[in-house]
Amino acid sequence: MLFSHPQLWPGLLLSVLTGGIATLLALAMAVVVLAGLPAQRMVRGLAAAGLALPHLAFAIGFGFLIMPSGLIARLVAGGDAPPGWITVQDPWGVSLTAALALKELPFLLTAAVAALARGDAAGRLAQECRAAASLGHGAGSAWLRIVLPQLLHDLRWPLVIVFVYGATVVDMALVLGPTQPPTLAVTIWHALNDADAATNRMGLAMSSAARRGAGRREGPAERKTRCQGRVSANSVAAAPSGAARGSVSRTGLARPQRVGGG
Repeated sequence: MLFSHPQLWPGLLLSVLTGGIATLLALAMAVVVLAGLPAQRMVRGLAAAGLALPHLAFAIGFGFLIMPSGLIARLVAGGDAPPGWITVQDPWGVSLTAALALKELPFLLTAAVAALARGDAAGRLAQECRAAASLGHGAGSAWLRIVLPQLLHDLRWPLVIVFVYGATVVDMALVLGPTQPPTLAVTIWHALNDADAATNRMGLAMSSAARRGAGRREGPAERKTRCQGRVSANSVAAAPSGAARGSVSRTGLARPQRVGGG
């Protein structure tokens, strides 16, 4: 029943693609910014400004910017009527991928600056770059050959965090992501908020499977919520009907209620 959901596998593929491409784009932009702005104070200021902006507010503003009647379309296409472009909630997830890459760029910049300034890393890298310059390498070549490999090693866990967030985000995917099919996180979110008991149980099962796939154990509160949902669904399905419906006493025994006279 779980794997028969029509939006499970397309949503999973879309989530992996949007999260992975957004992570690579954010990494590429971070490398360009770090190579072009060697002053860590400027990079730290740009990153702090981006981190202060909430994800949902950024998604809404980005959507208004790229929508067919937005500023970019008016500057590019012009005219009185908006062009027939599908820029928000496009079926390929391009707008969601671009928004995720731009929003996660400040996080990667902050992690990169912290890694380059940790301990004696700054002095050691400066000495290695001077040694590379003495061998005839330019500043860009030395940065790519010396600084970048060590930086990528230090950014391995921040990159994992960016990918996991991009593949499981809900609020930005609701604003900018595709709808047919939506991402896996949005599919699970819709199933968990559905009034139908069977659909709700399927959402709980998909959420539990995604959590186990990510290597995260289920906490006591989440286990209690899942059990309560299962008990409620079973109670609704097994509830008797008619005049012979009983009431539970304090001892736990069902006492039949008599309806009508006699």
